[in-house]
Amino acid sequence: MARSLLARPLWAGPLLAHAWPASCLVCGSDCGLSAQASGGLTGLCPACAPALPWNRHACRHCALPLPASAAGTVCGRCLRRPPPLDACHAAFVYRFPLDRLLPRAKFHDDLAAGRGLGEWMAAALVPVLAGGRPDALVPV
Repeated sequence: MARSLLARPLWAGPLLAHAWPASCLVCGSDCGLSAQASGGLTGLCPACAPALPWNRHACRHCALPLPASAAGTVCGRCLRRPPPLDACHAAFVYRFPLDRLLPRAKFHDDLAAGRGLGEWMAAALVPVLAGGRPDALVPV
């Protein structure tokens, strides 16, 4: 059976990371050998990892960012005109550094930025999916 040229043994990952350390997707500095230094976020240095604009406090229906005191509630727009969705989740708020990383992945074929964004968004969905499978996942 032919093996893919891209397939590599499990031990190769740490060896490659040591030979070619990853640079931070935001500032370009060395990320180090493990994601532990940046809170488990691959592709970010410890200084840039806290800068990710997680959407921690959002409307349950449309995922619009809300003040921390209103977390988990419904925004005024959704109260006036409830959307057809039961729930909506957005991992991030669109601001720095995401406003730089998303266009790089989307329009400039930056596969490293796309991979990082995908991994971070998937990690943000873990607690959401603990409540059961959604009817649909729609990347926007």
